[in-house]
Amino acid sequence: MIDGGGSFYTATQDGAFTSDDDGKTWTPYHVIMHRRDGTTMDRVPHDYQRIVPEFRGDQIAFPSDQGLHIVDKTNKSNYNLIKAVGDMHNAMSLSALISPSTTKPGSRNLVVNMWDWDVCMSHDDGATWSGWAKTEKSPGSCGEGGGGMNLGASGNLIMCHHQHWWSSSDGGHNFIRGDLPGGCSPQTYVRKSGSRTDPSGLAFAILNAPPNSPPPAPAAEISAEAACPCPCPAPCLNCCGSAPTAASDSGLNYSPDHSDVSVGTAEVSSNGDVSNGSEREEKKAYDYNFGLAPTVQGNVNYLMSSKDNGLTWTWAAMPKALEQVGMLAADPTSAHSMFAVASNCLSRSADDGKTWSACSTAKGLTGKFTKLLVKDSKTMFMIRGGAVPLRTTDGGTTWTELTGAAHLYKNGMTLDCSMSWSGKTLVLHGNDRGAIGRGEYGTYVWKSTNDGNDWTDETGDLATISVGSGVWYEKDFYFVTQGEGVLKKKDFEA
Repeated sequence: MIDGGGSFYTATQDGAFTSDDDGKTWTPYHVIMHRRDGTTMDRVPHDYQRIVPEFRGDQIAFPSDQGLHIVDKTNKSNYNLIKAVGDMHNAMSLSALISPSTTKPGSRNLVVNMWDWDVCMSHDDGATWSGWAKTEKSPGSCGEGGGGMNLGASGNLIMCHHQHWWSSSDGGHNFIRGDLPGGCSPQTYVRKSGSRTDPSGLAFAILNAPPNSPPPAPAAEISAEAACPCPCPAPCLNCCGSAPTAASDSGLNYSPDHSDVSVGTAEVSSNGDVSNGSEREEKKAYDYNFGLAPTVQGNVNYLMSSKDNGLTWTWAAMPKALEQVGMLAADPTSAHSMFAVASNCLSRSADDGKTWSACSTAKGLTGKFTKLLVKDSKTMFMIRGGAVPLRTTDGGTTWTELTGAAHLYKNGMTLDCSMSWSGKTLVLHGNDRGAIGRGEYGTYVWKSTNDGNDWTDETGDLATISVGSGVWYEKDFYFVTQGEGVLKKKDFEA
């Protein structure tokens, strides 16, 4: 755009720029940021959406993923944008990994993947937030984006972003990182006998990588100095060998407050000199999305398996018929039963994913499948795109529609669904973006306590159209949103 004085402005994902010579040369805008430790960073904000002319009169404003920034028109030679960021509690949350707090008895640790800036952590169930201490092995190399899951209340966490995985066995205080030939998506884990939540050690993820990506070599022998059992408890996080799928990055001394790897950053010394910061590689194809894992063109999906709650991994290609499988679901009441879901296929494995059945042709199993929820060996729920969920009560032999939720699907919307740890409570949640055009409110949180026969509207006073995944922890329901942070409904299951 061009303002009344003839200045040119442009804003893109890589920054905001201005020109006073009809576009012959361009100058980038900067934002001076003050860290909590007292140091200063000169950052060129990025991820701009548009330019707002005539903002509050004759000002120029730039909305970005890092908040709102305004041109300082009082000083023509000043290229530092005025910050109008305000309270950034509404940054986009992508996933929540929950575990018992190790510093506040009775509370919980929350590890949340964010967009922007990086992974963050709370030691007190969201009351306060922080980065990682310099003595801890943080997941800060994950950067903005990614997502993962917690394995019940065990303190074991698994996370993926880009071509890496991260794993923690102490509730998120210390992570290790491994490398992959593609992007992964944590999916499910096997439970101990007699428990619906305690992990047995076996966990699964989907790896989206080029065909014929070789599996990792066998793990090397444990070094003599590592006198720790495997899987390793903190702080013995590097004692389980050095295979390509074991830790490749220690994560020490990283905190978002002290990061020098943010895109487009530069350090400002006490005398005002600026030095260039290092760039962080971005591979958008491997960004995490809840639900069915997207398949990059030309890639196929592999089954990633871990026998130590995510500390080391191996993988094998899915069968030809399941190369595009995007979601896995383990039966919490079985030691070996697991299901794979593609948009048009439901397949079962009875041997931890070593072999798979043909796609089910069961009566009533139709539509575009997005997610499977397994209550037990008999009762399961298939979530579908644009259509009411299906339910089976005979182990998948027949399926019927949950017509009690038909009102939510009258306009063809697609919802996510989450099941409580006990299996007694279902929650349908999501947003119908077309509702705005119809003058309606389109965010829904509906709950059923009788296997989907009846539903109650629990949407309440939610004021967001950017809803994400639902995470149960004990009887509480955490709702991840991309606008209101992470919300919690306490005692959502009576």
